[in-house]
Amino acid sequence: MSEQDDAKSRSSGKKIWPTFVKWIKRLLLLAVGSIILLAGLDFWEQYQREQEKERREQAKELEKSRVEGIVLAAQGIDNQSKTRDFFGNTEPDPASGTQIVRGIRVFSEDGLCNIYIELRLDGTALTGIYCSNININPRNGLRVKFDTDDVSMAVDLDSFSDSEHVYIEDGYPFKYLAFVHKLKCSNSLALKIPAAYPFWTRFDLSGISTLIGQLGKGADFKPKPCVYKIT
Repeated sequence: MSEQDDAKSRSSGKKIWPTFVKWIKRLLLLAVGSIILLAGLDFWEQYQREQEKERREQAKELEKSRVEGIVLAAQGIDNQSKTRDFFGNTEPDPASGTQIVRGIRVFSEDGLCNIYIELRLDGTALTGIYCSNININPRNGLRVKFDTDDVSMAVDLDSFSDSEHVYIEDGYPFKYLAFVHKLKCSNSLALKIPAAYPFWTRFDLSGISTLIGQLGKGADFKPKPCVYKIT
């Protein structure tokens, strides 16, 4: 290689090296910027999650306070001024035309909730639980206490497909027929409602024994006397 060619090579190398260094710096700046951006995005996501968690906690506390206010106001009314109500619903039998008792609604003494015991034409048996302006969480389950029992029972709940209300249905570990029999043979029932603010509400069952015995029968049907204890 001539001295002239060698000089050209050195000159070309001097020109390439600054360009190479410049691109290295750009890539480093880009890498640092990307790291900062990713760190910023991660921080923002964590911040958003924390904010959402805080909003959920605040909403839960507000709902708890709201329900607590409703419950304490209703249950603070003097017992003498509380009223109890229940009634049965009938539907005509499609074959005979006879009016059949298909449902019985019982209101709690504090007026917070009502239960509707059903035996539908298709054989579906369930008890709906309705508490006005109070959302019931079926995942938390229900506690049931009859005056004829020493302890309360845990009961699974399910939600109606077309509403937020819940119901008790036949199934393990709670036997629905036993539940209905206890409704017939007990004087009172208390339910611990799994709401944002859990509370007990009491139902006076005196006087509904005949109606319970008429479920699925005509209104003139005479049910057998109540058997106090069942297994």
